[in-house]
Amino acid sequence: MGGWREKLALPPAGVLLLTLLFIALTQGAAVYALLQQPWTGIRVEPDAEAGFLRVVSVSANSPAEGKIQLGTVLTQIQGGGEVVPLTSKHFLFSFLHKNRAEFEVYLHWQAKAHAFLSAGTPVTFIALDGKKYDLFPQLKTPVRVIPAYFWLFLSVFSIVLLIGTFVWSYKPNLRVATFFFIACHSCYLFLLIGVTNAAREFFFPLQVAEWLFALELLFLNIYVPFLFIIISSYPHKLIGLLGQSVFFFAFSFHSLNFYFSWFDYSPHYLFLQSVLLFPLTAWVNQTQITRSIHDPVNKMAARLMQFSILVPFFLVIFVHVIPVILGSDAIISGHLAQIFLIVSFVGFAVGILRFRLFEVEYWWFKSWLWLLGGCLVVVMDMLLIGLLNTPQLYALGLSVMVTGFLYFPLRQWLLGKLIPMESQALQDFLPQFSGSLARADSPQAFEQSWQAVLQARFSPQHLARQAIPITQPELMENGLRLRVPALAGGEAFQLTGKHMASRLFNKADIKAVSALLDIARMACRASDAREQAVREERERLLHELQATVGDKLGKLADNLANPLHRKATEDALQTLESTVRLTLSAEPLGLQACLALWQAEISQRAALAGAQLDWRAALFEEYAFQPQQVFELSQFLHEAVSNALKHAHPPLLSVYFSLQAGCLQVSVGNDGEISPPGNWRAGTGMMGMARRLQRLNGSLQTRYQEQQGRVWLDASVPLMAGDVP
Repeated sequence: MGGWREKLALPPAGVLLLTLLFIALTQGAAVYALLQQPWTGIRVEPDAEAGFLRVVSVSANSPAEGKIQLGTVLTQIQGGGEVVPLTSKHFLFSFLHKNRAEFEVYLHWQAKAHAFLSAGTPVTFIALDGKKYDLFPQLKTPVRVIPAYFWLFLSVFSIVLLIGTFVWSYKPNLRVATFFFIACHSCYLFLLIGVTNAAREFFFPLQVAEWLFALELLFLNIYVPFLFIIISSYPHKLIGLLGQSVFFFAFSFHSLNFYFSWFDYSPHYLFLQSVLLFPLTAWVNQTQITRSIHDPVNKMAARLMQFSILVPFFLVIFVHVIPVILGSDAIISGHLAQIFLIVSFVGFAVGILRFRLFEVEYWWFKSWLWLLGGCLVVVMDMLLIGLLNTPQLYALGLSVMVTGFLYFPLRQWLLGKLIPMESQALQDFLPQFSGSLARADSPQAFEQSWQAVLQARFSPQHLARQAIPITQPELMENGLRLRVPALAGGEAFQLTGKHMASRLFNKADIKAVSALLDIARMACRASDAREQAVREERERLLHELQATVGDKLGKLADNLANPLHRKATEDALQTLESTVRLTLSAEPLGLQACLALWQAEISQRAALAGAQLDWRAALFEEYAFQPQQVFELSQFLHEAVSNALKHAHPPLLSVYFSLQAGCLQVSVGNDGEISPPGNWRAGTGMMGMARRLQRLNGSLQTRYQEQQGRVWLDASVPLMAGDVP
């Protein structure tokens, strides 16, 4: 049908106008039918105790005014020498009769009574006490006497039509929206005929009654199968076209057999039409939920449809249909039962449009718990009255008290099982949150802690970091995803599938994560302020150290006569300058630039020692190290080269840099006066170099090549994610 709308180029406003015109025409036809019936001014309803009709109102200026008193129980209409009984069965909805035979009796007496009332002669109403009331019915019913509830229900039933039109206008190309559109229109017409029958004063003409009944069955056999098709194909297609056709045929055949009476069978018409259909519908609903177990949006849509179908139909079947089947009075009226049916269409509309499902989900849990509490009270009340013969007043009080002791602990247990994190208040989560932040000592650590907090709080199926500048948390895709700002500006964490895709994120999660985000930001700012104060104090001390110790080392080097002593002092001064420079630096340093500085320094030292330098380095332009890492590597190279030049006096010094398996490989080798590493005397040099590499999560190994007459120091330093700019 969406294609029809596109071909007609009909905008949503045009669809709405056509719907309003359709409402006006159908309701006008109903009003016209009511106006054509005879009028006595008596409004009656079934009397449960007597089994006949009780007078509930008498219209002013009517044939019955001043003649019949309110509360009078009428048992018969007499006219033309014949008598028609006025039993409560004659005021059942047409399709509530057990079988065609009972319906034929209903039509027979209705036709006779209508003939009496429309003959233009006086009729006699006989009361339960034997008193007779002679009235002269008017042949037409005035508009003013049509019951107020008729207009009220027409307005309420129009909501179904408008809901179906709105959903179809919003998603015209969605097949399930088209099915919903058809179901809403047919249900509206079904309800319209029902309220028209309920608003009649006594009886319609035989032909009108027959047509109304046929149309009522027709629309019932359209809207119920189409609702079943929706729940069996949305959000997952569980039953194919063949299965849906079989269901449609079986459902319609049962109604046609009731109308044409092809086969006789003992069960009540409504038993097969509704009671047997209920468990099948419940099974299909639950299968939809099971199939959507890892898709929270589809699962919530299926749950909403489940609640919209099961709860209203459960109430209608057990408090209205089953009592009628058993031959007793319904607990709720037919009008109230029809109102319950409207609720299901609202739920279907929200499920199809998937409108703010994240808000519906928590309501869904609470509604089932509320229904559970109500059922416990009813069951307990029935047990106390039926088994223990407890008076009704005491039974009600005891059932409420006992249920309170059972229900509230059970409610908390179910909440803890179904929605575990919602049962944990935010203040109960704060110790875990604070402990995670307390272990952070750098911006990177705070960011990792914040990510761990989000993981612990929501257990998402996926958590990804994105370069998206947001300042506040936001819901996405009907609560399937939650986007939360990172502590660093310009980035965000996207969480998908709350509680391992079993739940949807909601507004409560927005509030909770906003509060946690504010606390995390305050902790991060406090840590930054503390680090800034420590950094400023460190800079002051380092500047003083360089100004005092550095100056003294410079003067000492100038006054030393021994070249070796002077060289050692200059090395110490260079180490001090490098330490101050790298410690005060806050920005990452490019590895390629560091290689150039290291090559210049080592080349100069090798030349002074009379050694040839063999320098080999790959390109590392995309990598950068933090100043502390550069300092440790610089000191390692300085000590390794110093040991080689001092102890081996090598003709050839080799320094190689390469990238292997995500690690920076540094090899320092030399020839000259060497011996196997096993013969080396333990000292502070090797241990100091190993400790420096350990601080970088690296390792150090020695390698001896006897035939080549060379020894190597091989260092391996992991290149972590933070090393890449």
